[in-house]
Amino acid sequence: MSDLESLWDLVAGQRSSLQSPLDDLLAVLDATPELRAAANLEAISQLREALRATPATVECDAGVVISAQSALLLGRLLLARFR
Repeated sequence: MSDLESLWDLVAGQRSSLQSPLDDLLAVLDATPELRAAANLEAISQLREALRATPATVECDAGVVISAQSALLLGRLLLARFR
């Protein structure tokens, strides 16, 4: 995988040179604001559940697992706030 074919590139708004399911998802979500809102809510819910399952005493560098789709959508939401 080259530097231009990572999940981060999709978060940053660069389409992958390889067509992936996440590219397809982004195209559908970009064309359908209602569906994008629902998908974002689901991503936030997934993060909330992962955090609820993690003890408050966990080490600061411990991982929390969410799906690639949720990570992509949450990353795009955060970056949109910086624009």
